[in-house]
Parts: sequence; structure tokens; C-alpha cells
Amino acid sequence: MEEAHSFLSTMNTQQLFGGAITTTVKNSFVDASQFRQIPDNQEVFVDMSTQQSLIFELLEQVEASNQEIAKYHFQQLADDNEAAESTVTTIDSLNPKDIAPHLPQDATEIHILQGTQKISKFNEKDAYNTVEIILAVVRLTKVSTDFVISVNAPVKLAPVSSEQESAQEVMAIDIETTKQEVLDILNNLTVKNWELFGFFLSLSYFIYKLLVVIIITWRKHETIFVPVKKEMSQAIGNTALAYARVWHVVDAKQRVMGRLATNIATTLMGKHKPIYDPAADCGDYVVVLNAKEILVSGKKAEQKLYRHHTMHPGGLKEITFNNLQAKDATEPLRKAISGMLPKNKLRQVRMDRLKIFEGAEHPYGANIIIQHGVKKD
Repeated sequence: MEEAHSFLSTMNTQQLFGGAITTTVKNSFVDASQFRQIPDNQEVFVDMSTQQSLIFELLEQVEASNQEIAKYHFQQLADDNEAAESTVTTIDSLNPKDIAPHLPQDATEIHILQGTQKISKFNEKDAYNTVEIILAVVRLTKVSTDFVISVNAPVKLAPVSSEQESAQEVMAIDIETTKQEVLDILNNLTVKNWELFGFFLSLSYFIYKLLVVIIITWRKHETIFVPVKKEMSQAIGNTALAYARVWHVVDAKQRVMGRLATNIATTLMGKHKPIYDPAADCGDYVVVLNAKEILVSGKKAEQKLYRHHTMHPGGLKEITFNNLQAKDATEPLRKAISGMLPKNKLRQVRMDRLKIFEGAEHPYGANIIIQHGVKKD
């Protein structure tokens, strides 16, 4: 029998998300960001010979528990792939102490799912290939994040598929070996920088809930509140302190720009508050430090382009991320956050509450209520 392909048979240490996470990946896998744009919360690798893909993805923790976590992400993957069929074969819950020794044992759950999906590639609507999927979900409860690792391995090609040229190598894929090698990825998985993860939102919400409890307690003894009904939700929604703006400071050093920008935009809009309403401007102030040391994943530093037009003939101007950062270190993050805010009259008002600084010095020390990843002297 011909020896099956093993995508980790020759492994190299691979840095993910700007070096915040490390693990091992077979050297035949190439970084997909070399030839297409990859979202900031993903790292994608492909093996051109076997058509396998390996995806590392950071997602917010979903409201599911135990094996339902893996089922949820598997179904999300099927929806994203517009799969004609989706079948779960097996699900296993594993002990992180044995599988992922480099992760915190008291704050980690690991679930591995094996299943199949029928997926068409590109615009080949009638060419549904059968793809075997090994999906591992590492729930990091410490940072409210689901770290999803998925291997997509085509095992049966449609007769009219454009991948028929590589059919011989595709049929040589050993799924059991692939599943074992996913376990090897988990065994070498190490988090070098926990500030990569989105604790910004969860911490803000926790502190805000604490403030709400204080407000309700004070209400029994103070008269500064307007008369309201006694129901909790209405008491929160009509008090002056519920709409008070909190000042946050966040250290952008070694943080991935896309995920950080998402959390900052959420705070500027006030979506972390129970009183949030799309038509009301209830967001907070955010001070960002060390913008010049922010990270982008893959090769975006050289490949990501910012464009604008002077409105004159031939007036299209382009500048890369590196050049824009060298010109003004605060501008890439500012543009990323602005692009994530709703395009309405409130956008500029919210952006006015954003204060970005290249270094660690800022003049708002007396205003700060909440700090995120900022080291104290």
C-alpha cells in the first residue's frame, strides 16, 4: 500500500498571530497569506499537493457546553462553506493535562470532532467534493475564547472537479494519521502572550456590572437619581450614572490590530453596557498606548494597502501598512477602528473619544478608571 501523506511528518515550529502562539506545522504547508488576504483572527496554511488546509482561528466563546461546543463550530464551518451535506462522525472530550500540557489545566477544555462535508470549490456549483474535517476546539475560559483548529482533507472528488489532477495524492490521505497529528499540534501548543486574547470586552463588562451594583446600593441612600419605577432594568436605564462615560486605557504593545480594533470599537459604541441602544451614544472613552508596537498577522505589514483619491484624474494614492505606520504610527489603528464603527452621524462623535499615542505617555492619567494590560510603575 502506498504510504499515506502526513502533514506533520516533518514538523517545524510555527509562530502564529505575531508570535503570541507557537506550535508545530509540517514544512510542506505554506502560509496562505502569501497569495490571498486572511482575516486578522485566522492563520491559514495549505498543502498544494494534497489540497489539505490547516486553519487556526480565534473566536469569541459561544454559549454552548461540553461536546455541543464542537458541534456548534462544525455547523458554523458548514454554513461558511455552503456545504450541501454535513455529518458528524465522532466527538471526543479530552483531558488537557494529557493532550495540551503547555496550557493552563484549570482553565482549558478540549473537544475533537471528526465529520464530513460536501463542499464545492470556487464557482463549481455541481462539483461537490467530500471533505473529511478534523476540528479541535480549545476553550480557554481564562480569556473567554474558543481557539479552533481545523484540518480540511478532500477524500473524494466530484468527476468534474478541477482538483481531479491531484486525485491520486488526495486519495492517499490517511484520516486516522491526520487525526493523530492534530493531537501533536495540541501537544506542542503554547501561548507566549496572553494579551493577544480579547479579555478587554469581558473585563469591561464585569467592571460595569460591578458599577451597576454600586449604583443600586447608593440609590437607597441618595436622592441624585430621577424618579423611576422600581424594576431593575428601568432603574439602570434612567439613572445619570448608568450613562456616565468611563475612561479606559489599553496597551497596544504586541497586540494584533484587527482584534484590538474590534474591542475598542465595541467600547466606543457602548455595546458592552446593558443600556446599549443603536440610536443612543452611550460609549466610553478609550486611550491607546504604544500604537507604534502594534502587530498585524501574516504578511499584511508589506501587503496591506491604504488607498484614497484626490478626485483629480490619476489621483489614486496608495500606501502600505509599514509606510503609513512610519509616517504616523497612530493612523493604521485609527483607520481600523473607524472602519468598524457604523457609518452614521455618531461615528465622528465616537472617534473623538478615542485618544491614540505612539508611546506610553499620555495626559489623561487622572481620568482613567479601567486599565487593560498596562504595566504599573
